[in-house]
Amino acid sequence: MLCDGCCRKGRAQYEHESHREHLRAARNAYLSRPEPRPVPEGGLVIQAGSRIFHVTGSILAARSSVFKDMLAIPQPESQAMIEGCPLVVLHDSAEDTEHFLKAIFDSSFFERPPVPTPFPVVEGILRLSTKYDVGYLRLRALLHLATASPLSLSGARG
Repeated sequence: MLCDGCCRKGRAQYEHESHREHLRAARNAYLSRPEPRPVPEGGLVIQAGSRIFHVTGSILAARSSVFKDMLAIPQPESQAMIEGCPLVVLHDSAEDTEHFLKAIFDSSFFERPPVPTPFPVVEGILRLSTKYDVGYLRLRALLHLATASPLSLSGARG
């Protein structure tokens, strides 16, 4: 059902139209299965825009109360599945989602200040950590903003 290229290798991004067609075919195949499927403890597929991310759902749930609650709800039989893992579609930008997931799964990706971090990374992580209730990442993003810009007029005067 999936090509032998990057789909089989488990890459997070499908880069051309044939991959999107494979994804649609896989999604439709799983949607047509009549038997109920329990949610695997570890596997979760997140789609944001045209990007697909394979993540460990239990780790994501441990860090985000929103994902914890979402994954605790029994999944309906019509739940879209990709390679046996539930598909969760997020209506967030693919770039923000990538930064957010990297920050959750790779502690060296988004370190505390004074480690320099590009503004789009901080902005995306702040946006999604607020939305999905990941307190430690939200605090870290706010610390980056506080060190990058003054919090008062007296701080701006130097």
